[in-house]
Amino acid sequence: IIGTYLSYLEEDPEIDFKRKNIKNEQKKNNISTHIKSWSESSHNWKSVIAIDYLLKHDQSMAEVIDWRKIVPSPFLAEIFNQYSDDHTAIPITRFKNQSEQTMYTILEKTILLKTVDIFQDIPGELLSQISQISTTKNYEHGEIIFNEGDAGDSMFIVLSGEVSIKKGGKFIAKLERGASLGEMALLDHETRSADALAEKDSVLLKIDQDVFYELMEGNADIMKQIIRLLTSRIREANSKLEQSLK
Repeated sequence: IIGTYLSYLEEDPEIDFKRKNIKNEQKKNNISTHIKSWSESSHNWKSVIAIDYLLKHDQSMAEVIDWRKIVPSPFLAEIFNQYSDDHTAIPITRFKNQSEQTMYTILEKTILLKTVDIFQDIPGELLSQISQISTTKNYEHGEIIFNEGDAGDSMFIVLSGEVSIKKGGKFIAKLERGASLGEMALLDHETRSADALAEKDSVLLKIDQDVFYELMEGNADIMKQIIRLLTSRIREANSKLEQSLK
């Protein structure tokens, strides 16, 4: 886990060095130094990752952090709401109850993306970039995610809960954690071909088309995987058609 966190130094906008210098940086500064720096960072996702790490792995590091520099946010609230208010080194009440939004770290989103068909063969470094351009959205039981005919400008991945896909009122599929929906919208501007509804309270990862296009422009691996997925689906559809004609 420590190695994974430190690997994000490559993309750190506050540190001016390249991949080949990471080992030197790790030798020069131990994990505590990085955790303190990241926790007090003005970059929200870095601060949340570092604080989440220290709470789970070494709460003694909390004593060296200047908590006055850390800005409360819905993401930190989601983490601190799991802890009692009587922590001696952390003013937990200052960070609680900002929002009910569920927070997923960049690392957690990256790991989940690796399980999705469309992203399975894409290197972790690229998945980390996709994670950073994605957002989490909460849907209550019965809430509509999109309707057939809506403009398709994003895809979704189920982080938790359950989503049903229906067309013309008829049930087509049930999607659970790790399943993707609406990915065709990343390739064209066509309207949605079916309805998507949250069957339980659910959290979905949303990737918008415009930012995904920007990322794809410089990464052929993403395009190759999309083509592979579409080819697989066409073959599957042909196979079902052949079976129905027998």
